[in-house]
Amino acid sequence: MNPYLIIFLLVLVYFVTLMYFYVAGRRDRQDVSKARRQYLTLKQQVNPHFLFNSLNVLDGLVLKGEREEASRYIHQLSSIYRYMLKTETLQLISLKEELIHARTYADLLHVRFPDGFQTEFQIPYEDYDMQVVPCSVQLLIENAVKHNAVLASNPLIIKISSDGYSVYVTNNIIPKKSKSPSHGVGLDYIRRQYSDSCRREIEVRQTDSQFTVRLPLLTFNTAYIT
Repeated sequence: MNPYLIIFLLVLVYFVTLMYFYVAGRRDRQDVSKARRQYLTLKQQVNPHFLFNSLNVLDGLVLKGEREEASRYIHQLSSIYRYMLKTETLQLISLKEELIHARTYADLLHVRFPDGFQTEFQIPYEDYDMQVVPCSVQLLIENAVKHNAVLASNPLIIKISSDGYSVYVTNNIIPKKSKSPSHGVGLDYIRRQYSDSCRREIEVRQTDSQFTVRLPLLTFNTAYIT
């Protein structure tokens, strides 16, 4: 087996094992319903399709002999899962930290789609200390890729911007030839997290050509910390 693939699998096993013992330990101290809710949260964040596609991309880099790129890819992937572990019990995270995570996630997608995928970040520096639900921006990027075609001839462009009150994640709509049914799991997860942490609502806007989700920007004072 390729050494880079072995390294990746070891990293993956480490983080999955750590997650298992972490959730199991909390289950001993909390009621069953809350433990189940945390499990579903973790399951939503760790997308099996993302793992499968990441392995394929890594395998391709290794076969091409791109050792430095493969190594960088592994480090970025590890960073993604470290962030998920770090934020699993947090209701809010700074926008700055979420954007670092979202950029890392987008970088991995750029490797997978070198010509058909673009991201634009337009966030004023003064908004960096505001708060958002962890993984919310990343999940919206993931949803855009999941529900749209990614073509070199017609790139999927995702714009992340803010105005001091909200973060807007907007993408152009590029229908897929074979469209899989959408169950809205990602959006439902984000809605639930915002409702639980601060009783605020997200907003979804869709036209014939664009899809936009507005996420409220928060402070710790607006959250209901439990």
